[in-house]
Amino acid sequence: MTGRKIRVRVGAEHAEHEIIDNGSPQGSVISPILFNVMIDTLYETLSHVGPDDPDDRVDLSQFADDSSIWHVHYDINVSHRVMQNALNKISIWQNEWGFKISPLKTEAVIFNRTHNTLKYLETEQQYVLKISEDKYRRIPHLTVNNQAIPYKKQARFLGMILDYRLTWSPHVKDLINRCRKDLNLMKLISGTCYGADKKALLMVYKALILSKIDYGCILYHNAAKSILAKLDVIQNTALKIATGAYKATRTAALEAETTVKPLKLRREEHTLKYWARSQPHGNRLPLNKLYRINTTNNLAQAANQASKRPISHFVLNAQSLLRETGLEGAKYNHTKPTYHIILTKLRDPWSYITLFQTKK
Repeated sequence: MTGRKIRVRVGAEHAEHEIIDNGSPQGSVISPILFNVMIDTLYETLSHVGPDDPDDRVDLSQFADDSSIWHVHYDINVSHRVMQNALNKISIWQNEWGFKISPLKTEAVIFNRTHNTLKYLETEQQYVLKISEDKYRRIPHLTVNNQAIPYKKQARFLGMILDYRLTWSPHVKDLINRCRKDLNLMKLISGTCYGADKKALLMVYKALILSKIDYGCILYHNAAKSILAKLDVIQNTALKIATGAYKATRTAALEAETTVKPLKLRREEHTLKYWARSQPHGNRLPLNKLYRINTTNNLAQAANQASKRPISHFVLNAQSLLRETGLEGAKYNHTKPTYHIILTKLRDPWSYITLFQTKK
C-alpha cells in the first residue's frame, strides 16, 4: 500500500506528516492477508533453486515474519553452494517486493553430529572442517546483500533453541531457568495454614510450567536421558509444593495423588496426537513423506555410520510408537474421527500406559 501518511500526537501537539513508502497499517484487519499474499512469493522464488537436481533444492519454513531455510547434504561444500545460491535469489526477491532483510538479525548454523570432523570456534564465531590430523579448513561465511552472515553455535527459532549438535541441552537449560521463576511463584502463594490449596496450585503448575514443558516436547524427546531427567526434577518439585509432601516422597506417589502423568508419557502422547493431526495434510506436510517411506532401517544405519550411535529424531520416535500401538499401517478417515487416546491404569494407581486405538 502506497500513498499513506503518518504523524505523531503527544497531547494536543501534532508532528508533521511523514509519507510511508510501502507497508500496511498496523492493527488493520486486512494487513495479515496482504502480508501473507506478499510473503507467499518467497516460496515460489525458492522453488526454482535447483529444480532439476534434488540435491540443490532448499526447504523453507515460515511463520508470519519468522522464516528459515535449510539444506541437507553429506558434503558441506555442496550445502554451502546451494545455500548461497538461495540467498542470492532472496536478495533479488526482496528488492522486487520491497522487503529488507537485516544481516545482523540473520544467523547461520551448521548442524552436524559427528564430533571429529566439524568444530565451532566460540571466540571467532567460525566453523572449521577437519582435513587431516592437524589441519583444519575454515568454512566461508554465507552472505546476503553483500554482507556476511555470522555463524552461531545455536539459534532460536519459534521458541526452540537449536544447537549445532542437536543435543537440546541449551534449550532444556533455558527452559529450566524459565520454569524456576514460576516455581518461586508457587512457593510464594502456597502455605500450610494459608495461601492457595492443592487444586489452585496444580492449576498454576499446568498453566505456567507444564505448558512451557509441553511446547516442542515432540522435538526434544530424543535428548539424552540425563538432560530430560532435569525436567522431571522441575515437575517433582512443583508437585511437592502443591501437595505439601516431604522431600523424600516417591515420584510415583505424587503423580498418583495429583493425577499428573510422567513427562515421558506426555511426550509420547503428544507425538501420537501430532501424527494423527498431520494425516489430513497428506504430502503437503514434509513429515508425512517420511512417514509413508519405510526408511527406518536405512536412517538408523546411516546414523550409526555417521555418529556411531543411533539417532532417534521425531520420525523414528513416531514410527516406533506406531509399531508399538499396532497403527503402523493405519489410514486417516476424513469423514469422521478415527483415533482417540485412552489412558489405562495398570498394577497400581500411578502406572499408566498410553493406548492409541481406532474407533469402529
